[in-house]
Amino acid sequence: MRHKTGEKMRLITVHLPIAYISALRQLVEAGLYPNVSEAIRVAIRDFIHKEMYRVSQSSGMQSNSRTFFIS
Repeated sequence: MRHKTGEKMRLITVHLPIAYISALRQLVEAGLYPNVSEAIRVAIRDFIHKEMYRVSQSSGMQSNSRTFFIS
C-alpha cells in the first residue's frame, strides 16, 4: 500500500481501548483529520519525534529524529 505521498505503507493490527477509538473518531468528526488512520499516523509520528529527540539528548547524539526515519 502507498500513502498519498508515495511512501510505502504496511498494515499492522493494534488493539486499542474503546475510549481511544471514540476519541479518535471525535477528532475526525471535528474535521481535524480526514480519517482515524491519519490521526493515528500523526500521533505515532509525533511520539517518535519526541522520543528519538529525548534519546538523542540523553545519549549525547548530535542528530535529530529525522536521521532515524523520514516523516
